[in-house]
Amino acid sequence: MTATDTHTGIRLGVPELTYHGDTRTLSASGAKTLLSDPERFAWERSHGRPPKAAFDLGGVVHALVLRSGDERIRIIDAYDWRTKAAQDARKAAWAAGLTPINRTEFLQATKIAGAVRRHPLASTIFTDGKAEVSLYWTDPETGVACRARVDWLREDMIVDLKTARYGSGTADAFGRYAASYNYPLPAAVYVEAVETLVGKTLPFVTVTVETEPPYLVRAYRYTDGDLDQGRAQWHEALREYAARDAANDWTVPAEIDLIALPAWYAPLEDLEF
Repeated sequence: MTATDTHTGIRLGVPELTYHGDTRTLSASGAKTLLSDPERFAWERSHGRPPKAAFDLGGVVHALVLRSGDERIRIIDAYDWRTKAAQDARKAAWAAGLTPINRTEFLQATKIAGAVRRHPLASTIFTDGKAEVSLYWTDPETGVACRARVDWLREDMIVDLKTARYGSGTADAFGRYAASYNYPLPAAVYVEAVETLVGKTLPFVTVTVETEPPYLVRAYRYTDGDLDQGRAQWHEALREYAARDAANDWTVPAEIDLIALPAWYAPLEDLEF
């Protein structure tokens, strides 16, 4: 679907459910799903993405660091999720569009957020700017309506806050982490969105914080080559979206695919003992 004049611009205060429930536009996360599995993309566009507990801690950390979205946090009066009462309360919060977190996890989230606020560089980065900025524009090549949601937008940079697993506190380690989740694609989308709407190219910075002590905080930039690759994937997704949306066809061929196992795998007969 193409964008209209009423669906273009920079917006503050767009509710999270409104943003993620927008089926008229293509986002970076949607592009990644579309490129890997068009049928799943079509299903999620119609039904929404199911909530995942793995995302809840990061969502609370975002709210605490960015000081935005506190109203979405639902603290469950439990210290773990083992009881049926706690599990039912979590499901009820998800159904209401809230982010459930138990007391143990909330304490962990406050420690993680505190590490970001105490970091000399990260604390400065998150001093000036706007939180959770929603961007809407039209791709000029395909006419596809697009959206992006920037964690923190400054006059001089675009900032993404990531909670990362233990051991991601080095450039090499986070590089592998970023590659596994294809983070350069959304980074390229955010840069392009700002270019389109603001008329200037801003550097993209990722601030990471580990979710286990000592809660290491780091700031990274992707290489121009990685961003170029992310941009190429984004435009591939835009073209595929436009074609499939016009044909209303999200199916994939019914065939037997050949798989290749990872490079680290070796058959037993190839191993030396």
